[in-house]
Amino acid sequence: MKNSINMIVQGEALMAEALKNKCTDTMAKAEAILAEASIRDRVEAKASNKRISAEALINSTLQKQIARGDHPIKLTKLFTSNNPKILKSLKQGYQTIGLSLAPASINGIVNLCTSASKECLTDCLNLSGRGVMNQAQTARKRKALELINDPLSFLTQLCAEIAKAEAKAIKADLILVIRLNVLSDLQWEKIKLEGDRSIFDLFPHIQFYDYSKHDLSKRSLPDNYSVTFSYTGHNKKKAEKLIGLGHTIAVVFNHKRISMPDLFLGHKTASGDDHDLVFIHPRSTVLMLTAKGKALKAIGSPFVIGS
Repeated sequence: MKNSINMIVQGEALMAEALKNKCTDTMAKAEAILAEASIRDRVEAKASNKRISAEALINSTLQKQIARGDHPIKLTKLFTSNNPKILKSLKQGYQTIGLSLAPASINGIVNLCTSASKECLTDCLNLSGRGVMNQAQTARKRKALELINDPLSFLTQLCAEIAKAEAKAIKADLILVIRLNVLSDLQWEKIKLEGDRSIFDLFPHIQFYDYSKHDLSKRSLPDNYSVTFSYTGHNKKKAEKLIGLGHTIAVVFNHKRISMPDLFLGHKTASGDDHDLVFIHPRSTVLMLTAKGKALKAIGSPFVIGS
């Protein structure tokens, strides 16, 4: 699998060169390399255990690397901070960095979004905005493969980038906050970096946050990890249960067809588009998110209210 990762890195570099120089020959070569890498992923994936969770697979591989005495290698930068919604947090005094991994089973090995609904997969933000570009897609897949196949290097660099980002935020008089699942839905509290410690234990003073479709009542979330439950239309009973327990939920609606309701499931709503700081909202708040990309064109989708 190391070969497929190297091929993706090589293909991505060639694609960037092709786009810069507008060279069709180089672009064709890059696409061929990426296609071959994809084939290798699928072939090797057939031999993998499809029933194991992503978190368990990552932990197992990491322990094997530690037992072998492997050393981490430097990877391409993992975090980004140029997401339009993430940038809105600056006005609130927060510096947000996010990790964008190729979602669901795009990596060809293990599912990173096991609770996703059919509509969620169809209307995924992975293919919205600039995310549709080949360069963005290959970078997201490369990072997902690096986490799965070389968690030692990935998690070592993840921690180093967090420490560097925190120092930069402090210098700018901002508060660092981190979103680990910009596109994926991993249960990061289950991924252990040192002994039985998670990323949240290593950085207890930093606020992490995410959106998730996993049942939050069955997760042991650390105090510094705020997770908002994502409404799909199929999980209404679960959403009602969780908001009754004080959890925040997020609901997508078609703002071009209906106005944002004042109440949803009997609870007050707030705009989820003003900023991405889900943890500053009162308990049991319903965050209304305007539909984007494919979701905006959906008709009759339970995932999009008013579609």
